This record gives sequence, C-alpha cells and structure tokens, in this order.
Amino acid sequence: MTSFKTKKIKPTSKLLIKNLLLAIRELRMSSCSIIDLERKRESLIALILSLKIHYPEFFNKLASSFPSIRRMLPKKINGRIIKLKRIAEERLAQYL
Repeated sequence: MTSFKTKKIKPTSKLLIKNLLLAIRELRMSSCSIIDLERKRESLIALILSLKIHYPEFFNKLASSFPSIRRMLPKKINGRIIKLKRIAEERLAQYL
C-alpha cells in the first residue's frame, strides 16, 4: 500500500485573492441550479463583506485592481449573509 503525503498549503493573502477570483469566475460561468448558484453567491458576498468591514485596506486595494468585487456588495444585507459573514471572518483570520 502506498501512502501519499499531502503538502499543507499555507494560507496567504495571494492565495486568498486567487481563490476569490476563481470563485467569481466560477459563479459567472456556472451551469448549476439556481438554488445552488444563489447559495454560492451569498457565501461569496459574505466573504467580500467581511473583507470590507474587517480588512478595509486590503479590500480597497483588491477592489481597485478588480472593480467587480465592489459591485458584488449588496445594497441590503439579510440575516443569512450576516451569519455567513461571521463564518467568513473566522476563515479570513487564517489568511490575513
């Protein structure tokens, strides 16, 4: 039996940006169901909102390079996004 060693990838701000842009592209090109698409979109919005609130310098730098990120922010924030934002905050602490 062969054992594989998995390489642990260190969370960095560059990796966060890469994954964020991949997620945005996936949403735009997705062919999944509307319900699944909305769920993914809300998760991404929560992450972007967390960046804006807790890491404003990072968010502004990111949004100046990628304006579509700022356009994803909703005008109204519902309870579901607030709950997802709290989860996103915990994850962001690992990257930033």
